[in-house]
Amino acid sequence: MAKDPVAALMDELVQWVLRPEYEADGDPAEADMLLRYLTDYVGVTDLRELEPAHLHELLLRVYPRKVAVGNREELADTIPTVRVILDFIEGTERQGESQVRQLRKALDEIEPRFADQMMNPANWGTGRTVAQAMLRDGVDFDDADVVEEWMSEFDEAHRKSPRDALSDADLLPKTAALLNGDGLDEFLDSLSDLDASGGLDPELLEMLGLADGFPPIRLPDESELADAARASGLLLRLRKLIEWVGDSRAVGDDGELAPADAVEAAEALGIPVPAGKNDDGARPGSPDEPSVSSMRELPELLHLWRIAEEAELYSDRVDHVRVDQDDQEWQSDEGILDLWASVFSAVTAETLSIHAEVHKWDELVLEGAGSIVALMLFVAREQGVSKAELSELVQETSTDHLPPAKAQKAWKLFCKHGDPVQVLLDRLDEHGAVEIDDEAVRLTPLGLWGMRANLEEIGVEVPLLPPTEEMTAEDLVRAAAGLTEDDLEAESSAWVALRPAEQAVDELLTVASSGGAGERMMATSLALGVGAVAERRWKDALERVELRPYAKMALATFAGADPADPGSVPDDLQPELADVAWMLTDVFAATADELEPDEVVGQLQESVPAGQETEIFEAMCRLPHPDVHSVLDRLGRLHPDKKIAKAARKAAFKAGSRPRA
Repeated sequence: MAKDPVAALMDELVQWVLRPEYEADGDPAEADMLLRYLTDYVGVTDLRELEPAHLHELLLRVYPRKVAVGNREELADTIPTVRVILDFIEGTERQGESQVRQLRKALDEIEPRFADQMMNPANWGTGRTVAQAMLRDGVDFDDADVVEEWMSEFDEAHRKSPRDALSDADLLPKTAALLNGDGLDEFLDSLSDLDASGGLDPELLEMLGLADGFPPIRLPDESELADAARASGLLLRLRKLIEWVGDSRAVGDDGELAPADAVEAAEALGIPVPAGKNDDGARPGSPDEPSVSSMRELPELLHLWRIAEEAELYSDRVDHVRVDQDDQEWQSDEGILDLWASVFSAVTAETLSIHAEVHKWDELVLEGAGSIVALMLFVAREQGVSKAELSELVQETSTDHLPPAKAQKAWKLFCKHGDPVQVLLDRLDEHGAVEIDDEAVRLTPLGLWGMRANLEEIGVEVPLLPPTEEMTAEDLVRAAAGLTEDDLEAESSAWVALRPAEQAVDELLTVASSGGAGERMMATSLALGVGAVAERRWKDALERVELRPYAKMALATFAGADPADPGSVPDDLQPELADVAWMLTDVFAATADELEPDEVVGQLQESVPAGQETEIFEAMCRLPHPDVHSVLDRLGRLHPDKKIAKAARKAAFKAGSRPRA
């Protein structure tokens, strides 16, 4: 049987690229796709015939129509790989220097347009549109059963052509702003009202270090949460306001109370009312009369009124408002939690906008900023987020539409009315949603519950940790990401206590073997904590390439060796080069979303003795590790030493050229 011509060309390309004198920068899988699309869709079967127009056709029409990607970062290898192919064409004398110069000029013209063309849904073909929806839903394209099930559900839901279904049913998530480069803040501005057909975009989850979704969470039972909700000072004040409204109250065209009613409501809630004067001026011994000309002169009342409206504690009926709740909603556990959650959503969505409105400030885009704060606190869990970080986050997202100098000035002027983040945190604190100390802000258990409820309303699942006796090792490992050190110790100790030590280690090592780099590091750490009583299981793990480095470390520890002192480690447990390479790959893969570029370089310098980088890269590229190509590619892009960067890129190309298992 004749060999696939593209496969034969790829073999030649790989051998040419891996020459010592060539500085590789590209991805073999991308090269294979480019060459196949050139052949199948552009009609170029011989690189001697490649012309500038063919590159325009391939990269600005065919690729956007056919190739599904989750985000712009996934496009990083495409243009560099085309440059490698052009070098190959010139280096193998398939075309002359002047012809290749024209091809490179065309590529330079294409490059600034490429990502925008790729991410614009108007350029997508039907197949890519469906594929993008599958990417959004986290479908594993390698699992035929999962793909078939997704397609069946899609067909059942829409029963029309994929193109029509996707366009008019908004199957694609409500994340076009993010995908088209308009910024994280614009996406999160819609967080509070995103419908269940959307969900959080995979790129956003990846940016938050949550590519695999949110880790499980443990919450108190419903009665305990309901008791906490009843203690909300904000909810109590809102109930007083609703009781004052009674069955119905007149409002103006703007939905606000008339001045006299506003004063009466404020007094009922204990809100200070500015003192006015009698018509003939103040007279000695004559008390001032409360006097406001607008509800807006009572900002605290206005805020409560707007929160009550947003939480649907009353409904607007043109010239009056009606209260639709009954006492049962305030009495039952389920009812009080529903009310609390509605107010929580209203506070996060509206507090900062109301604050800006009260102070007549419209230069900042504050809609949704509170939802961003709540999401960041939810992601941080017990670790919390500092006030300074939250303030910086709100400043960045609310001023992103302004030039830098104007943005800084607008923020400083607005802060003269008080720190906006503190205004929000004070409301959340009164509602029982956050706890604040000198170092950080954290969501309370009730706040975590409320945020989880909000996320589930937009189709984002946040699993609950099952009771300890029902937890699997996988549950424990996944939960670890959201737990403090003390909480993790408590959870793991309780879990281990319910099973024999060897069984606990066996279950954890099974997760370590089948999971990703981060899960493997956490699972082996938890297994090590069980102690030497399960030593036999660790000896069995020496036979698994992905577990061997951790098994050697555990067994050396049980033998009394000091991991920091190689001389104390028994000879048969000394790590080999492949062991070091595997563990280093795990570390870089697990921390890819956490480390800044300079930290990545620093980690490499700490882990690998100077001068041995090429040797370790060569060992890494031979590993059957699923993340080794991306790790080496990142090192090759980030390392400031040109020689080391070149060695990493060449190793990445080798790793990418290996047959996939």
